[in-house]
Amino acid sequence: MPKSTAKLTDVLIERTRASPPLPHPHLHALRIHFGKLTKAWKLQADRTKGGKRTTFKRTLGHYPEMKMEAALAAALAAKGAIRAGRDPRDATASKALTLGQAFERFQQRKDRAPRTVEEAAGNYRRCLASLGDRPLKDLGEQPTLARQLHERLTVTKGKVQANHALRLLRAVYRYQARDDRSLDAGKHPCTSVEWNKEKAAQRAIPFAEMPAWAAQVAALKNPLRRAFQRLCLFTGARPGELTGALAEDVADDVLVLRDTKTAPVVEIPITEQIARELAALREARVAMGMAGSRFLFPAESECGYITEWREKREVLRYWGNSGRHSFKTIATALNVSDIISDILQGRQLQRHGMAGRGYINKAELGPTLRAAAMRISAEIDRLLGAG
Repeated sequence: MPKSTAKLTDVLIERTRASPPLPHPHLHALRIHFGKLTKAWKLQADRTKGGKRTTFKRTLGHYPEMKMEAALAAALAAKGAIRAGRDPRDATASKALTLGQAFERFQQRKDRAPRTVEEAAGNYRRCLASLGDRPLKDLGEQPTLARQLHERLTVTKGKVQANHALRLLRAVYRYQARDDRSLDAGKHPCTSVEWNKEKAAQRAIPFAEMPAWAAQVAALKNPLRRAFQRLCLFTGARPGELTGALAEDVADDVLVLRDTKTAPVVEIPITEQIARELAALREARVAMGMAGSRFLFPAESECGYITEWREKREVLRYWGNSGRHSFKTIATALNVSDIISDILQGRQLQRHGMAGRGYINKAELGPTLRAAAMRISAEIDRLLGAG
C-alpha cells in the first residue's frame, strides 16, 4: 500500500488498489479516494462569510475517466467559485463539459445497484471512451459523430453492443441537459443513428438436450463450476449475481442475493433440489480447501470469487444465462404465472405497460412462491433425467 506522502501521479493511481485518501501534491483540498470498485476525486473546501464558516464537499469525477490534470483543473475552478461566493457546482456547468465528465455525473445518480454502475462503466470504457474528450455540446450539434461510431461498433462489437453503447450516450446527454440549458435534450447526439434490429437471445437449453447437458456438467473437472452451472439452472438467477453470493446468506429455507440489478435483495426459496446442489457445493469447498471463504463460489481472483463462468462450447454447450432462460421456459411450460416467475428470478415487476405490478406485496406470496419453485425444480430434475 503506498504511503500518503508519496508523490501523487497518474501512474501511482493506476497501480493503487486500496489506500487511505491521497492528497494532490499542489492542492491538498483535492484528494483521491479508493473504493472497492471506483477511484473518486473529492474536494473539500471552506468559505467564511459574515463570521460563519461553510464547508463544501463534492465528488468531481472518477479515475481513469478524469485524469489528475483534469481533476486539478476542476478543483481549482470550484475553489475559485467558492472564493467568489458562488456555488462550486456552477463552476463546471460549462458548455465545454466533455462526455467523460458528463458520464461521471451520470454515474453518481442515486439508488443505483453496484452492478448497474459497473456495467455502465464497462460499456463506456469499451465503446465510448474515444469520444470522452469531446464537449457534450459538440456531440449534440454534430450527430454524424455518433452515427459513425455506431457503424464502427456494429462491425467491431456487434449489433446489440453498438445499440447499447449509443443508448448510454443518449442517456448521459439527456441527464446532463436537465441542468445545462445550453443542451437541447430533443437534439441528442443519436438523432441520426440508424439503430440495428435486435432479436431476443434464444439461449434456453432445448428440453431434449438436457440429459446430454447434465452429462457435460458432470464431466467438468472443477466441482465448484459444476455446482455453479447447475444452480444457475435450478435458481434461474443472473450468473453475475449468483457467483458473488455470500456463504452467510444461505439460510434453511432461502438463498439471498444482495445488491442485484433490479432490487436490493432477492430471496430464492431453497427447494429439495437446490439444497442438494448446495450440499455438493459445500463438499467441493471443503475438498478444495476453500471452506473458510465468505463467498459461495470462491476463486483465486482479485475479488475472491468466480468471475468467468463461460466454458468452451465443445466442453459445455450451454452455460450461464442459458440456465436463467431455461428456468423461465420451464416455468412457462408449467403455466407458472409471469409475475410469480419474475419474482423468483428477481426481475423488475413495475415495467412499462404493466401498471399494477408495483402494488404487489411480495412478502405475502411466500407459500405461492415456494410452491412454484418446488414445481419448477422437480420438472428440471425430470428433464435432466434425475426424476
